Amino acid sequence: MLAEAFRRHGRVEHLIRGDVLLRDGDRADSVHLVASGRFHVVIRGQVVAEVAAGEPLGEIAFLSAGPRTADVVAARDSSVLTLDRTSWGAALAEAPSLGAAMMGFLARRLAATAPFAPPLVPQAPRMLTLMPAGGCAVPVGLADALARGITDRSPLRPADRPGDAGDARALAAWLQRIEGEGHRRIVLIEGRGTAAPDDWALAALRQSDAVVLVGRLDRRTSGIVSLTPLEEEALRLHRPQARHLVLTRGASRPVAGTADWLSRRDVRLHHHVRDGDRASLDRAARLVRGTGLGLVLSGGGALSCAHQGVLRALREGGVEIDMMGGTSGGGAMAIAAGSGMEPAEILDRTKDIFVRSGALRRVTVPIHAILDHHLFDAKLREHFGDRLLEDFERPAFAVSASLTYNAAHVHRGGPAWAVARATGSLPGLLPPVVRPNGEVLVDGAVVDNLPVGPMHDRKMGPNLVVGLLPPVDWRVERSYDALPRRGALLRDLALRRYDPHDFPRVIPLMQRALALTSRQAMRAARMDGNALIRPRLPPGSGLMDWSHADRLAEAGYRHACRVLDEAGSVGALLAHGGEAMPG
Repeated sequence: MLAEAFRRHGRVEHLIRGDVLLRDGDRADSVHLVASGRFHVVIRGQVVAEVAAGEPLGEIAFLSAGPRTADVVAARDSSVLTLDRTSWGAALAEAPSLGAAMMGFLARRLAATAPFAPPLVPQAPRMLTLMPAGGCAVPVGLADALARGITDRSPLRPADRPGDAGDARALAAWLQRIEGEGHRRIVLIEGRGTAAPDDWALAALRQSDAVVLVGRLDRRTSGIVSLTPLEEEALRLHRPQARHLVLTRGASRPVAGTADWLSRRDVRLHHHVRDGDRASLDRAARLVRGTGLGLVLSGGGALSCAHQGVLRALREGGVEIDMMGGTSGGGAMAIAAGSGMEPAEILDRTKDIFVRSGALRRVTVPIHAILDHHLFDAKLREHFGDRLLEDFERPAFAVSASLTYNAAHVHRGGPAWAVARATGSLPGLLPPVVRPNGEVLVDGAVVDNLPVGPMHDRKMGPNLVVGLLPPVDWRVERSYDALPRRGALLRDLALRRYDPHDFPRVIPLMQRALALTSRQAMRAARMDGNALIRPRLPPGSGLMDWSHADRLAEAGYRHACRVLDEAGSVGALLAHGGEAMPG
């Protein structure tokens, strides 16, 4: 039916290979059917689909009256039958079932592509439930402050219910009417939540997009914190991605015991709020609301010292980072900054580990790895102490590569030193980290050197993404045929002979291989709504040469200052998207 309608009412257009039939952003005033040949659908220079003879082109934008969303280019000499809106109307009047035929084709195309579609981008919640956790009521002042920070409005309380909303069904209808007013709202469940949920609680939980559990870190609490009946119902109704946990504590009390809460509560994010500290409350509100600013730091070995300069520039510029994460060297920097270390302190500790102590200069018998890890581990323990990742004031994560599951492993908790060690376990250079369950972890750059995806999985909202890359053009002067034999290698090793122009050794080769994944990760990263910063690194700096730490930090600082100054504001930088992706 489609072909007959196009032949009767359409006009024929002939194109030669390379001709553009449709352009991204143009008005969709026509729909086409491929009569012969083949077309490529191109998005940002990449061919994402092919359309062959007998298939329609441009039908989605045409039927929805929206702009074109891709370029369509003739992949060979081709011809199409074209209907404009007038001829489409005439064809539809002649054969009313034409519309159903077109929709049937769209349905089949959608069914074929649905299994390969990316995950749905989550939307910020519009109706939320604020509820007690661990058997402690939500303090009135905290409920008001948190609700206003998330929604700009006071929370809805049982006293606000209208007289005709007497049961759960009537309450649900009332909440739906309020949501229909177009404002984001929070519904507060009062009490301690230790009894079975009443009508108000059930209506709130069933009508909300997300839940915010509020608990209290208390010295008297030790071990796993049990779930109340209210929490059990909330966890049953809401997926982990729609759960937040806010843990409050006294103004002078250090964070401790977070793992006891998380062992029974699988949440998207947990937040630490100190009594009387507006900054921590506002950070929690932004992250729940979906507007929190994240910082993603790429791997890069010693090049990661440039991240410290970027951190310094952001701090001096008054940029408030709500959450941070990274991979490899960037993961270690994110963990250090998330623990509360200042940029200057991070740089000094980095130099102590790698320069003054030479933690990665000791070689060992190359059975498990080339480098001896014992001093490195000891220095990480010394500088991170017994801090746990889940106890950080500001959320932070790092990414390792799991050789057990052939996937990325996102660290959300555990000893900070061990997380920093795992995310930077360069395969072959350092022994892998083995978790208590037997899982084998190596450097996160193997699978994801720019973890924008893990950041989006945990946090909605914009991110600043810092990518580090060594120079592209890496060449070797010595020919392959000049590789020395074993005896000559042993002699040079014994005499400590080293020619920088010699054939590359194992460590530089591994470093460059990881740099290749960096470029691929930067091109593939989900950058919509984010801004990329790519510091220009000083010449001569290498992935294992920590002697340039100060130069790298200064380069990162000056570059980030210039980028922020040229943009005028972080908002403008995010709107622009930052710097271009590498080619």
